[in-house]
Formats: sequence, structure tokens, C-alpha cells
Amino acid sequence: MQNLLIVENNIIKSRQIINYISQKNDDLKVYNISYTYDEAIKMIETQKPDIIILDLKLTDSCFTKIVRYIKENNITKYLHSILVISENTKISSDIPNSPYIFSYIQNPYKLEDIQDKLKIMITFKNMMKTKKDTEIIKKINTELKNLGYNFSHNGTKYLSEVIFELYNRKDLYTENLNKFIYPIIAEKYNKSINTICGNIKQATISMLSNCEEKTIMEYFNYTIFVKPKLKEIIFTIFSKL
Repeated sequence: MQNLLIVENNIIKSRQIINYISQKNDDLKVYNISYTYDEAIKMIETQKPDIIILDLKLTDSCFTKIVRYIKENNITKYLHSILVISENTKISSDIPNSPYIFSYIQNPYKLEDIQDKLKIMITFKNMMKTKKDTEIIKKINTELKNLGYNFSHNGTKYLSEVIFELYNRKDLYTENLNKFIYPIIAEKYNKSINTICGNIKQATISMLSNCEEKTIMEYFNYTIFVKPKLKEIIFTIFSKL
């Protein structure tokens, strides 16, 4: 489910967009409407919508400020995620050359135009997410291999998934893996949390038995040899992604 934020100071236009988009999309939720810069930034900070529709003709240079805020704070989730509504005469001069802007819609527009652009954007974002996920999983598995984890062991596969889920939820950073992360893996493989944790611990015990002391000391930046705890292994790999 993709969450949508509409930043538009015309309440009638906003309602028209909401009603139309809500009817046409099962996988797109219109999360909120903002009428000013401050409202929009608050929504971006607290609710973290996935897609933003911005009216270029907002007061107090709201459009430019929002794009600048996203850029300065390096909020990468908004790369190619902003749809701009613009007057014909403003397109070339007012839209910055920004990787956060996916496309624009000329005003006056049809609601179908917004729908078409959103569907193309969602398809593109899903494609990019799949590509990025593949790269992250590859990095995680490379780190596990460097430590000597055996990939024929189910526990190694589960551990890789735990780190990947932790990465995907870094905006909700938590060390409570039992509450927030392990249940996701357990549900995915139709196993109990105890089974998932037990397999991961077995794979880790096997790795620590076979891994050279020098490798562990260098990987975890130890000055003396100490066997790292499972949580330390997980968050050290997570920090390298």
C-alpha cells in the first residue's frame, strides 16, 4: 500500500483528486492533505507518505521549500516520488532539475491525467525497489559469507532475512528484534519464533566454531578475541549496509 500526500491550497481541487484517486486505486491510500508548507513538512516528518502531489502555485513558495527541505535532509525515499501540478507557462522555469520529481501535469488538467501519472510512478517505484532490495540482500549475504556462515543451514537464511527486514524498517529503528522483526520471518516461513531464533543461533554457533579469531577481531574491531553476541553480529552487519 502506497500512501499519498496532496499539497494543494484549493480545497475543492484537493477533494476532487482524493475522491477520484480513492475510487481508482486499491493499492494507493490518500493519507492526508496539506494546505501550507508547515503542514506539509509536519506530514513528511511524522507520517512519512510515499508519494507527494505538489501544486506549483502554492503560496509562500511552498513548492520550492518542500523540495529543498527533502533535498537538504537527504530523504531518499522521495527520489522520483513527487508529482507536480504546473501552469503551462511555468513548466520550464519553475520546476527545478531535481531527482525527487517524477513528472509534471499541466494545469488545467483532467483527473485521468493524475491517475495515469500515478500508475506509471508506482510501477517505476516498485521496479526500483525490487532492484534495490536485490542489491541489499546481496550485500547482506556477502557479509555473512565473509564471517563464514554456512548457507546450507536454514538459520543463515533466516538471519539474512532478519537483517534485511531490519534494514527495510530503519525509519522505525529498534533493537527489540523479538517483538518487531522475528515475528515477520516466522510468519513468512510458517514457523514459530522459537524455531526461527533456534535455527539462527545454531548457524551462529557453527560459524563461531569455524571462523578464525583474526577474522572476528578484524570484523568487529576487537583488540582481543571475544565471541560476539548474536545481536552484535546482526547490528554490525546492518551498519555496513
